[in-house]
Amino acid sequence: MSHKATGTALAIALIFAAGAVQAQAVFIARKALGRVQQMTQQSPSGQVETATVILDVSADTVYAAIRRRVAANPALKTTRVDETRRFVMYTDGQSTGAMQVAVLGDGVSQLLVSTVAGPGVSATPVVVARVLAVCKEVGVECAQAGQ
Repeated sequence: MSHKATGTALAIALIFAAGAVQAQAVFIARKALGRVQQMTQQSPSGQVETATVILDVSADTVYAAIRRRVAANPALKTTRVDETRRFVMYTDGQSTGAMQVAVLGDGVSQLLVSTVAGPGVSATPVVVARVLAVCKEVGVECAQAGQ
């Protein structure tokens, strides 16, 4: 087999392998749809609470829902917005939070919510509630993992 034929065969094999890997990643992501994963960490400034969920909704739709929810809540003040990264940071005066939406594929996105609450304050219910509220607004059924 000539070098040209070997190179062509290798290129075709790589294209098929890349397609199979991408299809497998999408399959795995679809299995996790709507499952809210959450993590807590202590820091010197308080408790850091993070939650994430994969949604079968476009990132732009999820981001628009986040912007509406933050704007509609009189207790929240937006402190930073990055439209390109689909990122919003806000505060309620006692804690600081941020939400970001990432594109995972066609019509599939990941919502990440993080809040830093002062010492002795649990941010878990707030973070999970914010994720579930966004899920509801975009019409996706979500539940906390393990429930």
